[in-house]
Amino acid sequence: MSPEANRSESNLVLMCLLHSRTIDDHESEFPPDLLRQWKAAAEASNDGVQPPLTDAEVGEIQKYIVAATIVQADVIHLGGTLGGGGGAIGAGAYGGQGGNITIADLNTPTRTPQTDAAQPDVGDGFSEGFDGQDGGTSSFGSGSTLLAAGGGGGGFVGTGNRSTTDRLRVSTLVLVNAVEHREGLVSILGGAWDKVVIEQLPAQGSIYALAVIEAGGAPQGEYGIHIAAFGPNGTRLARVSFPVTVTQPGQVLRFKRHVALDLDLTQQGIHTVTVDSDISELARIEFAVVLNDGPQA
Repeated sequence: MSPEANRSESNLVLMCLLHSRTIDDHESEFPPDLLRQWKAAAEASNDGVQPPLTDAEVGEIQKYIVAATIVQADVIHLGGTLGGGGGAIGAGAYGGQGGNITIADLNTPTRTPQTDAAQPDVGDGFSEGFDGQDGGTSSFGSGSTLLAAGGGGGGFVGTGNRSTTDRLRVSTLVLVNAVEHREGLVSILGGAWDKVVIEQLPAQGSIYALAVIEAGGAPQGEYGIHIAAFGPNGTRLARVSFPVTVTQPGQVLRFKRHVALDLDLTQQGIHTVTVDSDISELARIEFAVVLNDGPQA
């Protein structure tokens, strides 16, 4: 799809933020043909009034927000926003969404540690869900600010009992158009790009970053990882946090995570994406934001 077609009215379906992200995160359940049906029904309504979603349609979306349950081996993954979210105060303030929760089957014995020296020392673990975002600051008063209240901190996904270690590192950090995770591997579409071309400033958009986090030698525990984007002047534009959990230490253990960073772009120049643990920076990569000057002679 060309940039013009992508931004055209024929490709527009208006959604609220929560439902649009839910649909994007479950692409196979909401294919383009279904969205086109919704768009056609909305545009065919009388007097341009958008018809409400039916109960069945709401149910299809809602089950992926709160009640989606996928059973994989001996672990139950509960999708949705079940972790504690960031607090917010005042009209227009926006609290962060809570993270997903992972509950292990306590009746299943853990993997037996390797005792044969000839066997490879491969660790085990998982990384799922995202920590809640902090609530935004709300101000009251006119003219000079009379009162400003900061939102609450975002809730942690998982146990929330975060440890620290100097054994974490990042072997891969790349900007991508799309990523598919399947059977422990990742497939990348449109990876390793180096610039974003926009029509005008300011602009809003999302970029996707894929990080491969190496935890070989890290002790058993839950460790916080933060992927953030910064503007040319060092201002942080977005940050996403999540845990990596080592259930069985080993010499080889890696986690593949990709995140969407929602950016408000206000200037051209070199922007930066970083990956940090709770104690140190693990990796960084730069990309350029440039204005489209039109066809070149």
